[in-house]
Amino acid sequence: MSPVFVVGCPRSGTHFLAELFRNTPGYASRHADDVGKATGDSFLGYAKWYGLPVNTQPLVAFRQALVRDSEPRCVYAESNCYLSLFTHELNAALTPYFVFVVREPTAVVNSLFVKGWFKDPVSTPPGFDYGVCSPNHSFGRLMPAIPEEFERWKQLTRIGRIAWFYNALNLKVIEDLRALPKLRWSPLSVDRCDYACFAQLQQRLGNERVIAEQHFAAVVQRRPGRASHHRVWEDWTAQERREFEAECTPALSSIDTLFG
Repeated sequence: MSPVFVVGCPRSGTHFLAELFRNTPGYASRHADDVGKATGDSFLGYAKWYGLPVNTQPLVAFRQALVRDSEPRCVYAESNCYLSLFTHELNAALTPYFVFVVREPTAVVNSLFVKGWFKDPVSTPPGFDYGVCSPNHSFGRLMPAIPEEFERWKQLTRIGRIAWFYNALNLKVIEDLRALPKLRWSPLSVDRCDYACFAQLQQRLGNERVIAEQHFAAVVQRRPGRASHHRVWEDWTAQERREFEAECTPALSSIDTLFG
């Protein structure tokens, strides 16, 4: 069986999927936190986003080694939003199956807001913010690469900026995945992922030993990766709501077509 990579926007359910695969027989499942290469992965994604001439082969070679270490006993599965910009490179080297995980955008934007995204003053990219605690936080918070778009983006509220990020990253992932053979990937909505949905995904992957229903229920109850506190739509100002709707509409339309 091919290795599996779960990609998508941060706070969209990669941790949840990692736990589901971890409780499925025959899988060696890792979340981005388990891999322990967040700085390298985020830096290479940052470099690719801004067109910096950086060698991305180490990212691929590291995954090749992880896959080899898992075989033949287990299928390697990695849930990692930092790999979202590398579907073509991973496909060329490993011919994996990609699960594109999506989540309701207000939940994603609110979660990233609570996590502090774009809270600090920003300078024109590419660059590095010495004020962040972890380099991957600086590299992972992508901003517009075109100067004119960046100047417009700077005038948005934090909600608007995060909504722009949600839109831009999801559109890029969809574009890249659509260039791959359709049998190599599928979308998955975390908001609609019940036991039958995940069991169907495993069968599509060729795994006859699907997750036990009680193990699925236990993961759902634990809600891995859940933020400690939340904001909701009602907490937003009228301007934040307008910006959110304006910035997210293209991605939402493209995501809807994937499930149509």
